[in-house]
Amino acid sequence: MPPSEVYGAETATLYGGAQLSPCSACASGYKLTYLGIGAANYAIFNVSVPKAGVYRMEVDSMTLGTRSFIINVNGGPDMTLNLSGGSSNLPFPTTIPVRLNAGTNSIQFGNPTSYPPDMDRIIISGDGNEPYPASTVYEAENATLSGAAATSAGFCGNCSGLAAVGNLGGNPQSAVTFEDVNVPTAGAYQMEIDYMTQGQRSFFVSINGNTAQQLALNGYSFGTPTSTVIRVQLHAGSNQIEFSNPTDYAPNLDSIVISPSLDF
Repeated sequence: MPPSEVYGAETATLYGGAQLSPCSACASGYKLTYLGIGAANYAIFNVSVPKAGVYRMEVDSMTLGTRSFIINVNGGPDMTLNLSGGSSNLPFPTTIPVRLNAGTNSIQFGNPTSYPPDMDRIIISGDGNEPYPASTVYEAENATLSGAAATSAGFCGNCSGLAAVGNLGGNPQSAVTFEDVNVPTAGAYQMEIDYMTQGQRSFFVSINGNTAQQLALNGYSFGTPTSTVIRVQLHAGSNQIEFSNPTDYAPNLDSIVISPSLDF
């Protein structure tokens, strides 16, 4: 097994308001802070591996309460890492799989709309043969927002990524569009929709510009997401999925999760 590679906070390239701050409990004596609340505030680690594959990435971070990283590897789909902790000074480890290319890779940590944890370091390990999840999460707040929804992405303490989108619907312009939902092969997939509503509301869901289908939903809270799962037909490669309601208010939208279809 190849040796693990450690990338401390001090090795990251910082953008926007991200800062390197002293941390006596951290491995290198420093931590990354102010990584979120704005798309310009993030850090990038340049990570090298000998061959393409799936590796283990240990993320040593710290948070008091719940916070979320939005992680991007080599410009691919964003990954959400939701974390909860009991200290803003003592790091704790969390390990996730990441798909890396042979040679140098760019791994970005931030959160455009909410608060991520502070960071101590990352550790890359494995031989490139780790299992990788079949599902992909797409955060509504990081999608393309239009109309009234464009200014409504904000904090949601019970939501994935700690943010959600409101002010959907009421007119054709107020919509959330996931521009690049990527799947390996054409066919049927499961789409989990994590939403919030108090009472009955509907989404109109359009896939790749096709006629929007009404999805009637019910719920009990605008603060805690509820989930429903529908089957969708997707093209191989990139797909566009739009949520709207041309006449009435739609539920608030937290995220969607795309997974291989099961018989149900």
